[in-house]
Amino acid sequence: MSSLYLLSIVILVLFSWVGSVCGLTLPNGALIPNLLSPESLRWFVRHGIDHIAASPLVELLLVLIVIGALRSSGLLSAIVSHSSMSRRQRHALIISIGLFGGELLLLVLGILPGGNLLSITGHVYGSPLAQGWLFILLLIMSIPCIAYGRMSGAWTSSDSVISKLTSEISRCSSYVIICIVASQLIACVDYICLFDFLEWGDFMSILFEVIVYGMPFIVLFITNYSIYDSSSIE
Repeated sequence: MSSLYLLSIVILVLFSWVGSVCGLTLPNGALIPNLLSPESLRWFVRHGIDHIAASPLVELLLVLIVIGALRSSGLLSAIVSHSSMSRRQRHALIISIGLFGGELLLLVLGILPGGNLLSITGHVYGSPLAQGWLFILLLIMSIPCIAYGRMSGAWTSSDSVISKLTSEISRCSSYVIICIVASQLIACVDYICLFDFLEWGDFMSILFEVIVYGMPFIVLFITNYSIYDSSSIE
């Protein structure tokens, strides 16, 4: 997929060059920007990191940490097959469930009227909850998993905790590269105002971005991934 995106970038570069030579204009009358011009090259280098930062790469890493915690700690396996657990595992499960319940209680208290997770106007929109829900999910899911992994003996050291939490990132390492290339592709599309030139509107621009980032991840998820796989639990 990254090769396809790189090819698309090359096509966009050629299109912008030909368009500027032929005098193609945008609906506002301006010429299509030439991605090969010195100004464009300076823009591309100057904002390359910004384009990556605008991609869902960080969100992906947080999701992978959550899934890594669920898969490698053995907590999901313990919940499903609790009847065959050892005494140590049973105690670890009880404490983990207690921690999870405590976290949910704090979350509920935070979203009640006057709660700290609401906005200053008392609404969810624009609140810390709305903007940081993924980080909250990371905490709520990872803390019980870490507790269970350590107390059950599945994770034997601090280094083991780190390695298990990041165990799923390597499985999706290809998407990291795809995400980086995709961010540059989307930036080039926006820079030359391609959707304005085609008069497709803002909706198509948003849809394009969703497809470019989402399609590779969906394919990766279907082919390489499951939330719970007992064969992967150590």
